[in-house]
Amino acid sequence: MQKQLIFLLSFILIFSFVHAQNGKIEGTVRDKTTNLPVEFASVLIENTGLGTTTDEKGNFSFNDALPGFKHVIVSFVGYETTRSSEFQVQGNQTTFVEILLPQSSISLNEVVVSQKVNIKRIESPVSLLKVEVQQIEKSAGINRDISKLVQTLP
Repeated sequence: MQKQLIFLLSFILIFSFVHAQNGKIEGTVRDKTTNLPVEFASVLIENTGLGTTTDEKGNFSFNDALPGFKHVIVSFVGYETTRSSEFQVQGNQTTFVEILLPQSSISLNEVVVSQKVNIKRIESPVSLLKVEVQQIEKSAGINRDISKLVQTLP
């Protein structure tokens, strides 16, 4: 029992030590020509599944980045996708990265949105039948009673 307790405590201690070694990456994304912050740009750490977007001030952060040399890739509509220079993430430290995005020289084509109109002929669910005086007079068993004639019609 004592060996199991020691093993469990040592496992928890090692796990907390390894987990505590992760670093933090913070940074800003700015327009290269105007130096204004780029809002809601996509930011990815290269070769990982970690990604985020910038806030209204162009800031972003990753809290649990593994230590090592990293690159950050930033993309946004109207700007060229940019890869940052290499930086080192160290355990229990915050690394700051500033990325300047150049504007894209590619212009987008215009988009035309139109609705396809299908005109369908509206059919009336009610039928129409004309009853003339001659038909009333010639009908057998009606005796000029219109209500009896209407009952015989479809």
